Amino acid sequence: MQQLRIQPPAYLGRGRMAMTSKYMSPDLYTLLQQHNYLIQAQVDPTSELSRRVPPYIHHYHTLFPLEDISNDDHPSRALGLRTVVLKGIHQEDGRPHALWRLNGLQIAPSQQLMQTATAVVQKWAPLGPHPNVVALRDVFVSKELDNVPSLYFAYDYHPGAVTLQQVHIRPLGPNRMVQINVTEPQLWSYAIQIASALRAVHRAGLVCRAANLAPSKVILTAKNRVRVNAVGIIGVLVAGEHRDMVKLHAQDLMALGRLLLCLACGTTSAPSLDFCVSKYSQDFVSVVRALLRAAPRGPAGAGGGRGGGGGGARGRGGARPPPPPPRNQRTGPGRGVGPG
Repeated sequence: MQQLRIQPPAYLGRGRMAMTSKYMSPDLYTLLQQHNYLIQAQVDPTSELSRRVPPYIHHYHTLFPLEDISNDDHPSRALGLRTVVLKGIHQEDGRPHALWRLNGLQIAPSQQLMQTATAVVQKWAPLGPHPNVVALRDVFVSKELDNVPSLYFAYDYHPGAVTLQQVHIRPLGPNRMVQINVTEPQLWSYAIQIASALRAVHRAGLVCRAANLAPSKVILTAKNRVRVNAVGIIGVLVAGEHRDMVKLHAQDLMALGRLLLCLACGTTSAPSLDFCVSKYSQDFVSVVRALLRAAPRGPAGAGGGRGGGGGGARGRGGARPPPPPPRNQRTGPGRGVGPG
């Protein structure tokens, strides 16, 4: 997924005005036009790629790969699975979706797996309207791609979206120097939005998993609007395991802390909290440190008494939410860094 640059409209000459300027700004018109182009994008039938991408998959047509599908033998670092992501338009409602395909040679679909996946989709359905979660809409099995039956997850498609890793984490520069490409107000905005998503997810009795909070799985869909992507996939694969929800919620908070730390340091290999101390405010460093030290409550006493540990969670439900930023550090539309 590549971020498109918005080009200004062509000069029409003195005294002439584009008709679109009477209804919306040229920048907004160009952005909507670019999004429409991305939604309607198709594979060139004369290209080599057309031999790999079928004309349709299940109930989806107008397919277009959102990543290099020729290199699907290498698993995703975050998910640990061989995945392929394509854009497709549903033939019934005409809405675009991002189709995540799990390689059928690695994860063989079965009736039990399909039942589990359907149940997971139903559990995530109430979170579809949340502004910081990419909605999971459907799951199905298809073999049109490579003639291998595979499990597909259908999510809402956000044209022009890029991952936080693509935006803020750059390759090492000369002398192996890290390039910082993020500001503290942006980090506060990301922290507040993802914390809002985690709060809604945890209240629904679900977990995001650390893999979904990696920089490569959190996407930027508009100006400073972030969304947690690929939710539910890990939940399907580990559905039969015993789950300690309090511990899993604490792991989500620690994953948020590591995400903020990686973005603040500009690297995923060896982020350091000591580096943040010298570059960012004490309040931001304290929030990141608290998230990284998030831990589940200790064993409760008889009758559900209070747990132990100063780093434990509060209340009955789950892990302690991160403290809000101070008043002078909060971000919003008035500061130019709020959600778009």
